[in-house]
Amino acid sequence: MIGDTFSVNDKTYSIKKDLTFGKYQSISRTNSKLNKVQRKMEETTDPNEIIRLNGEMSDLGEDQLEIMVEFLEDYVGIKQEELNDMSLKDATRVFAEAFKICSIPDPELKKTSK
Repeated sequence: MIGDTFSVNDKTYSIKKDLTFGKYQSISRTNSKLNKVQRKMEETTDPNEIIRLNGEMSDLGEDQLEIMVEFLEDYVGIKQEELNDMSLKDATRVFAEAFKICSIPDPELKKTSK
């Protein structure tokens, strides 16, 4: 929902735009892959595993990374320069958290569907 906020690594972000169904479809697969890698990254301290997981991130492909960048720019308001300076782990966490918040149905819809 527009205006909802969340924090990653002590920095607060807010949702700037409502997610359309078409955009949700195009982002959903990328988000699923990122969530899996992110969970693994948060669970490990092994440098070799972190390197392997970074490799998995690079396997996402240019198109999926572009989807991620466009989403963060359009829906969270993060500029490319800021993204360039973010750690891979933080960028992934911001993307996943923002997508999760944007994907939550409107509470008013829940009331009418009972």
